[in-house]
Amino acid sequence: MKCQSAAQWSPIRVILTGLLVSQLLFALFVYDSNLDLLKRLESISAAGYVPVPNNFIMAGLDGFLPAFCGGLFFTFTTGAGLCLASFILICLWSYPGKRRPQWLLPVLILWEFGFFQALGTGRPLTVGASFLVIPPLVAVLTRKWLDAESCRAEDKSRPGTSRLNRPGFVRSIRGGIIHGLVISGIVLVWLPNLNAGVFVNIRDHLLLSNPAGRTINDFYYRYTLYPAEAFKSLYQKQLKTSRIRVNDKRLFDRLEKTLRRLDYLPIKQDIPVDLEVCQRGHKFLLSQQGRVVMETKPARFFGSTRWVLERFSEETDQMEFFREFTFVSLVTAAPLLLYMVVHAFFSAGLAFFSRGRCGRAASVIICLAIAAAAALPLYQFGQSAGAAQNSGQIHSLLASENQADRIQALKQMAEGGMDPHPFRERILSLKQSPHTAERYWIARVLGQADSKRARQMLLGMLSDPHPNVVCAALYSLGKHHDPAALPLIRRILISSDHWYIQFYAYNALKELGWRQPESV
Repeated sequence: MKCQSAAQWSPIRVILTGLLVSQLLFALFVYDSNLDLLKRLESISAAGYVPVPNNFIMAGLDGFLPAFCGGLFFTFTTGAGLCLASFILICLWSYPGKRRPQWLLPVLILWEFGFFQALGTGRPLTVGASFLVIPPLVAVLTRKWLDAESCRAEDKSRPGTSRLNRPGFVRSIRGGIIHGLVISGIVLVWLPNLNAGVFVNIRDHLLLSNPAGRTINDFYYRYTLYPAEAFKSLYQKQLKTSRIRVNDKRLFDRLEKTLRRLDYLPIKQDIPVDLEVCQRGHKFLLSQQGRVVMETKPARFFGSTRWVLERFSEETDQMEFFREFTFVSLVTAAPLLLYMVVHAFFSAGLAFFSRGRCGRAASVIICLAIAAAAALPLYQFGQSAGAAQNSGQIHSLLASENQADRIQALKQMAEGGMDPHPFRERILSLKQSPHTAERYWIARVLGQADSKRARQMLLGMLSDPHPNVVCAALYSLGKHHDPAALPLIRRILISSDHWYIQFYAYNALKELGWRQPESV
């Protein structure tokens, strides 16, 4: 009976169970963050400032959907990292470590370290719960699966057979080695593509090139700012609240103007704020939630305001550990989880047509083939990356039948700061391209063209159906420093229902010299 109960578990079921619990906890984490953001935005709006995100997004911040969708980001990064780390460590403890208590001690130390670091974050209840609950849950379920493997091994073994010679143990070790070799092969296949622009290349050449990828891309850009807001440092947030407690009217006005220019918006209401500046003698005291964080002289504050506020942000940042853990999980655990899901999917499908061992072997080969096929467009893109050394080659790439060549030419122009004027006719012909990535890079390139025609093209691209293109057009309009674009960008900021577009619209307004109005 014990063996039958344990046999219900498998690696993929263990991990998926952990991910389900992760989703519940991280949805609550994002929901809690959304409520705090809503309070901040309501106070900003009540003070007469322009809130970002706008009223369309504010209306849904206390709803279920943004929290659930935002929680998915942490589930497939942080949650995957916790689940896979727990699974792997318990497997290592059970097989090479032979479940010796002394080998479990390092695992417990790692778990306690993560838990206490999570308790020190800005949201200890939800983040701490994820580090407290997920690893032990996955560890227990992993042991159930290992017990099932052990039961199968005992059933197939003769009495007195050494544990090391049991079929189940040998099969598990052999399977682990095979998976390790395949994962290493996938890493080697992708290694040449791992650089600073890998995520942009994946977006341009894998996601935006097919309907399924475009759906993933659109989902990401619509909901990614909800989880991002939850673990940003203060300096990274777009709008912050502040309070000034200075009696000197001239000094007060100077502080108010300086903080408002940097989006630390002064609030007159007696509510908690992100930054409080008060004067004591000949110094400014910078506080948060009643705690004095740092002191500075007025001359240093006004002379190096950004530096002082960055230091203040660093001193009050409680999410650094969580951000670092999430990033490491994004680049390690998320791809490994994808491999496990794809392998389990094909293993289950092939089980109807072949014996277990053959089906598992075929699934491993299929995973390797899929990884290689996904990397192939990036290889082709990389081969053309160094091809354009002069304007003639850029023109040839723009005229190419290969979409990757055209995108590479546009990207090189945008990142290299090249004037698009010599290629204006070809760029005009590509403006109506059905490919989102091409229109995106055209919008970025037009930001380097100091001409009325380029600005008109960018203004027209603000009505593009794809938000990525609109964001690129807003970014480029900000670089043109043309005040005539202010009214239209302001209307987009107020009327758009897409947070990413609002983010870029607000930054474009700031680049064009617009500032938040004085508080009412």
